[in-house]
Amino acid sequence: MAAAGLNVRFAEISRQMSVMWAALEPSRRLLLQTVQQRRLPDEESLTAETERQRSDARHWHRTEAAIAAEITTLAAAAAHHKLAFDRRDQPSGVERLIGHVSRAGMRRMTDRRWARLDSFDRLGAMMRQADALHGLLTAARERLREERRLCESDLVDIAQHRPALVRSLEPGADAASHADAVGAVEDAIRLFGALTKALNAKASACNILIHKLGVETEEILILYRVLADVSGETKAAQQELARLVHLSDAANRFSAGRLIGVELDRLRDQADGRFYAMFPKHAPNREPQGAAAAQAGGSVSASR
Repeated sequence: MAAAGLNVRFAEISRQMSVMWAALEPSRRLLLQTVQQRRLPDEESLTAETERQRSDARHWHRTEAAIAAEITTLAAAAAHHKLAFDRRDQPSGVERLIGHVSRAGMRRMTDRRWARLDSFDRLGAMMRQADALHGLLTAARERLREERRLCESDLVDIAQHRPALVRSLEPGADAASHADAVGAVEDAIRLFGALTKALNAKASACNILIHKLGVETEEILILYRVLADVSGETKAAQQELARLVHLSDAANRFSAGRLIGVELDRLRDQADGRFYAMFPKHAPNREPQGAAAAQAGGSVSASR
């Protein structure tokens, strides 16, 4: 059930991304047309572009919020498992009763309880979820960077050909018409500049999400490594991680025993600071971790 819910949410995020890319195409065509024709689009087209940018900003806000929610859910699940590991030596009431008869028996029960809670299936599913999110975010970031580069190049071209654009708008030679033409060109440049800034802001948001996801992924990997060492299932864990498409570097570090560990707290402080500044609703003490953790642990069967 959890896996099905996760797949539905991930599919919706992917759909929202597709809508965003489709909505960008008219803006790119309008900008390219302006460069090629050395003539500003008509007023109707510029008005439509203004509204499109506003609509896209609202759409992206929902999309990044949905991704942030998934990362927060994953983080809550990782924290839940980490807490269970930290408390693994604290026997339950039944285990204490067994301990009166056999200390070794109590210890075996405690270890089995930990192993049941943090099974390879659960941690493996969390890694698959992180892998899918990482793939989606890194692909989006690279495309946004490329779109921004293209837009910046076209914008520079337009700025360099201001005089030609102004002349194409001047109905007469008087000073008033010249001032109106200059104003229209500058307004168009600002509008296309806003498109470039929006693309840059989206790429920056992807960076923040990727860094937060990376910290949580490392936390899961460390737990995975501990469980593998305790249970003697290191080879099984390596085989599971080898199936990851987008986190191959993490899998290689797992196999080589080069997980971050010591630096993780510092990296978490940096990633959390930026993440919570952008998504304050997910800051600690705003939502019980248990509710978010209950949703985590499903696998993602998404097309790579």
